[in-house]
Amino acid sequence: MKTWKVGTQQFKIAGRALQGPGNDGRFLVDIDGREIEVLATAMADGRVDIRLPDGRRVLASAVATGTSVWVSGLGANIEAREVTRSAGGHEAQGSLEAPMPGKVVQIRVAVGDLVEKGATLMTVEAMKMEHALKAPKRGIVVSIPVAVGDLVSPGRPLVTLGDAPE
Repeated sequence: MKTWKVGTQQFKIAGRALQGPGNDGRFLVDIDGREIEVLATAMADGRVDIRLPDGRRVLASAVATGTSVWVSGLGANIEAREVTRSAGGHEAQGSLEAPMPGKVVQIRVAVGDLVEKGATLMTVEAMKMEHALKAPKRGIVVSIPVAVGDLVSPGRPLVTLGDAPE
């Protein structure tokens, strides 16, 4: 079971495909100890049609990049980050890398700027939506190895932050 963070909420999630006749596409998903069975069908356009136990249907697409999964569906685009622990037992800070393939459309900071945790540093357009890259901590912008208009791949460094002065 892995722990994921969506915004400020954390969830423990595990899933497994059900085996046996008639179970193709059926999965048992455990979310914080609550198990639900879903039917997931891959569609030709790359999305997944998910049928929930209460009959609701969700059309979604997901892109996994590093320790994040971007899920788009129902008019929303959500980033779920896998919670990892550092040696000291604290949650590791998020990276400042491209979360998915896209294009840099705006850069709001310059090298040498002091930024606060949560400040929007740049915007990347991906999957026809704009994604704000936010500072995971207070710090000084050390480098910005991309420019507006650059196409970026998952994991490519976009901004490097150094420690802020005390």
